[in-house]
Amino acid sequence: MAQRQQKWTCFFCAAALVTFRVNSLGDLLHHVRSPHGSYPSFRVACGLEGCLKAYTSYKAIFRHIGNSHYPLLYQELPPRSPYLYPTGPGLLEKALNHLGLANPGPQHYEDNHEPFADGVDDDHEDDLLQNQMPNEGQENNPEEGYLDKLTSSTMFLARIQHRSSLPQATVDTIKDETCILLQNIFGRLQLKMRGTLEMVCQPADIENILRHFDDEVDPFDEINTAYRQEQNFQRIFPYVKPRERFLGNCLTFRGAGKNRRQTVVEDKFYYIPVVEQLKVLLSNGRFLQEVLRPNHQNEVSMLKDVNDGTIVKTHPLFSRPGLSLQLVLYYDDVELCNPIGTRRVKHKVGLFYYSIMNLAPQYRSKLESINLYAAVLSKHIKKYGIDTILRPFKEDLDQLSNDTTIGETMFTAALLAYVADTPACHLSGGFKEGVGFAFQKCRHCNADVTTMQEAFIESEFTPRNLNSHKAQCQLLENAENDQLRNHYSTVFGINRRSILCDFPHFDLTHMLPQDVMHVLLEGVLPLELTLFLKHCVSATVVTVKVLNQRILGFPFGYYQLQDIPNPINEKVLLDDASILNDDAIKMWNLCRILPFLVKDIVPLVRIHWENFRQLLEIMQICMSQVIRIESVTHLSTLISEHLPTFKTLYNRDITPKQHYLIHLPMLIVMYGPLIRLWCTRFEAKHKFFKKVARLGNFKNIAKSLCERHQTLHATNFFDDKLDGSSNPLFKKMEIGISKPLANNDLRSAKDALYASRIVDRNQTEIVSIAMAKWVQVHGIKYMEGKSVILLNFQPETEMPQFGLIKSIWIANNNKIVFQCCPIETVAYIEQLLSYEIMLPLQAAEEDMKYADVDGLITHEVTHIIELGGGKYVNFRTNIAEYTIP
Repeated sequence: MAQRQQKWTCFFCAAALVTFRVNSLGDLLHHVRSPHGSYPSFRVACGLEGCLKAYTSYKAIFRHIGNSHYPLLYQELPPRSPYLYPTGPGLLEKALNHLGLANPGPQHYEDNHEPFADGVDDDHEDDLLQNQMPNEGQENNPEEGYLDKLTSSTMFLARIQHRSSLPQATVDTIKDETCILLQNIFGRLQLKMRGTLEMVCQPADIENILRHFDDEVDPFDEINTAYRQEQNFQRIFPYVKPRERFLGNCLTFRGAGKNRRQTVVEDKFYYIPVVEQLKVLLSNGRFLQEVLRPNHQNEVSMLKDVNDGTIVKTHPLFSRPGLSLQLVLYYDDVELCNPIGTRRVKHKVGLFYYSIMNLAPQYRSKLESINLYAAVLSKHIKKYGIDTILRPFKEDLDQLSNDTTIGETMFTAALLAYVADTPACHLSGGFKEGVGFAFQKCRHCNADVTTMQEAFIESEFTPRNLNSHKAQCQLLENAENDQLRNHYSTVFGINRRSILCDFPHFDLTHMLPQDVMHVLLEGVLPLELTLFLKHCVSATVVTVKVLNQRILGFPFGYYQLQDIPNPINEKVLLDDASILNDDAIKMWNLCRILPFLVKDIVPLVRIHWENFRQLLEIMQICMSQVIRIESVTHLSTLISEHLPTFKTLYNRDITPKQHYLIHLPMLIVMYGPLIRLWCTRFEAKHKFFKKVARLGNFKNIAKSLCERHQTLHATNFFDDKLDGSSNPLFKKMEIGISKPLANNDLRSAKDALYASRIVDRNQTEIVSIAMAKWVQVHGIKYMEGKSVILLNFQPETEMPQFGLIKSIWIANNNKIVFQCCPIETVAYIEQLLSYEIMLPLQAAEEDMKYADVDGLITHEVTHIIELGGGKYVNFRTNIAEYTIP
């Protein structure tokens, strides 16, 4: 016999391997209604009091319970046998196995095909459950889908203010103008309704009805001041208040003229408690569902995410059963004002973010998934040390290293990686920020200046480890005098013992990975590109003017228009000490098109080009979202061949960032594809804080940034819709101009989707299909007639099969399908790092290919490049990694 549960359990969630329990049947029905009741394939068996009736709509099962099992709505303990469970094949068994309950054996259901049972009207449905809803000072009525006036009006003002970074004065203007608009709308509506009601109602009844409009004319009457808005917001929403921590005192001058006086001012920084923030996140149903979603490790030969790396597989918390949150911490100094203005450096702020790697990559890439830990003036970091800022984070990690409970969810958390640019990483880890002043310049190995120029394989270097690092720090701390201490510091490349050494389950000699954006796109790539172009210009095989004309005339794709490379500065190529300086993504795009720009001059500079092409191939592997183990070995070989050849060709020493390339294969094995940890998305988060700073309040800028961010975070994670659709983090798609298909077009589209097995005719009925000009899915934009996607690989040749999107269909308002014209792949052109293709003159309808956006091999999108009479497609990453070995 099944063990008796103390709370009502959702068997739909359990079938998806998620545990969800509530206190009453009424609460459970509210949960089942959304999101499960909205599924097209919703089919539920009653199971209450031995009832085996099954229904295909939420309304039907609700009315059935109201007629037949009404007393159970107020019963605290659930029955022992399964109830309100899905009837799909194997779903009940999967749910029972997840919950650890006994299987009652095969069930024979009594189908009820009537959409509604008799005996319960809509009003009675609200009456049945109104006492079952949690009521903490709110008057929400989720059954009708509406929030109470105070909650909805507070949320309205908070979201427009903080999602758009508006000042309070602008919010007050919007509030007042909204009230005027509602007065006009309700006034006209009252006049229309009065004329209608006079024909059927008594005058007294008419006034009673119309009086309801007067109560709603001013939705902001309870929050008409900024103070009331803030107080109600913090009471209603999941707001985690930033905390301040005292750093020290300093002397400063206040006042002007005769009133100018020297005063003592407290230095502080502001941080958000990690434990409290994680509890708020996990209390959000949709967020909890996503982090609990099984993230299975891939085949041994494929690396797709951090779970495939050795760090997670061997970590004492991450490798054990249960929920353990994998945190990645990031730090950067941000100039909030004009970097060449009078307030430069004065308002430079250090920002600390962290991301939760348990989320799927499509969610982690969104800015809403990045949490703020602390904001502190950069001058305070230099004055008091970064360890002081990180100490609260360590205290929270100490607590999270043991089981922590939120509701019925038990979890742990630990730091998986600390990412930043090289100076910030070295500052945080206690290494020398300026590696030029250190004898040992690498935080991964003990490479000295000489061995960096002679060895290009990682096995030729002695790796650092935590024990030896602590011993070196001990020597540094126990040095008898400053001269000996400076000697140790220079030899070891260490300034101090970092607080990171005391973080639980954290090894700073391995868990400070290199960032591919800073190392490649802002380090190695600009250096080697500059030297290659200088060689081409000095050899008179091409001029800067010709290169710039080719850049301006290149057919960029629609997705590249915001990051078109800037013209090359001729002065840079004429100056031996200058290096090209551009945004990381623009530099990446320039290198993607460079093979096409110099195609005709390659025979004249073949040796130098082959060396640079090796770097492009290294980049393709390092930037890939999927990497095969054999590609890691190939990457190591490429780097070991590339660096000595570069040193010989240009007669230059290997720079520290070029040396860091040697460690990238090892880091990929440890963490999976390094693109999952790169700093680009973290740096994109700076834009929000720069917008906040433009409001002009710098009196306590660190506090203002934290409060603004936390308010925005609370508005996003307020669960006003159980499916999470109100949270930008879980917004899947944005659809452009669209029109519904009808008649023959609709029938032929349905037949095509059924025939291609994109939609299973036996499980899902296609009710509607709309055709859109473009659609954006998790930040990636697809356009009809312009986008090229990877469909599959040909089994005989392993050549990729591409498709040009001809039409974008949205079936049943939630399923995106691409109708693609197949593209013939001619060959892979190694010199161009691109595939040569051939488009059919006219594709027949039966030759079209269909692809579900959720089933794509890779979501990377590209376009057709037409140059010199040929057609090519070029991907940012090495798509050959997706072939099955």
